[in-house]
Amino acid sequence: MIRQICILCIVLVAVAAGPTPRNSTLSEDKEWILYNSLNGQLVMSTLSYNQNDAKMTCSDRGPYRLVELRSALIKKAVYDFLEEQGVSAAWTGGKTGNVLYKDYVWSSDESPISYPDWKNGAILFPLPHIWYESGITVVQPPRKLDLQHKDQLFRALCQSI
Repeated sequence: MIRQICILCIVLVAVAAGPTPRNSTLSEDKEWILYNSLNGQLVMSTLSYNQNDAKMTCSDRGPYRLVELRSALIKKAVYDFLEEQGVSAAWTGGKTGNVLYKDYVWSSDESPISYPDWKNGAILFPLPHIWYESGITVVQPPRKLDLQHKDQLFRALCQSI
């Protein structure tokens, strides 16, 4: 009896440790990868855009905007999605604000980005005219935010609104 219970335990552990099911699918037009998370649907483009075009392509999809990492749940979903897809960086709705080198906001309502977790703090101090023309990407690995010039090309990562 103990032997049967041990075998059952081993089987259950093996099943639980197996690969997690993917929550993502490719859209019919093959331009978007859809991801269902606890906080709603995320979509990521298969093409790269500058930040302004990424913002427009999200809103062109319907009720979407560039992702805003406002909670631990959405952060986890975003980084898990990037990792699952093997994508190293994507645009967010984050941008620089009005106070040079100090102010970072979400585009949708200009609210401050609370406690940003930066990939490289040194990169946050480019020349002022470049800083004001910068946007924020998510980077995987190391699951951090990064400041990039808005004309750089990255995938659009959108969340339902």
